Amino acid sequence: MKFTVPKLIFLLATIAIILSGCNIDDVLGYLSTVRVDEYDMEVNYYNEGATYLFSGKVVLTKHDEEDKAKDSWLEDDLGLRLNTGQTGDVKTILSGDFDEVGYASKQIFIKKDDLYYVFSIDSYTVPENLYAFAYDNYDDIVLSYEMNEYTAEEFSDKYDSGAIDWGIDDFG
Repeated sequence: MKFTVPKLIFLLATIAIILSGCNIDDVLGYLSTVRVDEYDMEVNYYNEGATYLFSGKVVLTKHDEEDKAKDSWLEDDLGLRLNTGQTGDVKTILSGDFDEVGYASKQIFIKKDDLYYVFSIDSYTVPENLYAFAYDNYDDIVLSYEMNEYTAEEFSDKYDSGAIDWGIDDFG
């Protein structure tokens, strides 16, 4: 039997997946990206959760609950891109175990520890010439954005929870 290079690579990858006990859906899920035009959002799925990029500037990382239970250091986080040319430079502005995440009207809604956070996507502009690598600590970088914190009562007085899509982590 003669094998071409692509067939050989496919065969070796299949064997590696079978021997490692990985689920093929997990492996393919790591590589999947979904574009949701309605929210100007790109979702990148990986084995432990997903990363949501809103309008090319706000990054939300949501980990699977079972993975957070196994790895106590895993946290969900909301971050801001620090440079238009560098996709990896992100400053975290909120982290922890997010109970719920939602979207409506160019705003990200996060429920965490009985508090609600509302981030306005349009309130942030990615800096064009910020060289994040020049900073020892991203906490030293001052950014301008709008994020408000509400108690459950304040939140229900200000927002109609039924108008918020609390299922953005269901895309895929």
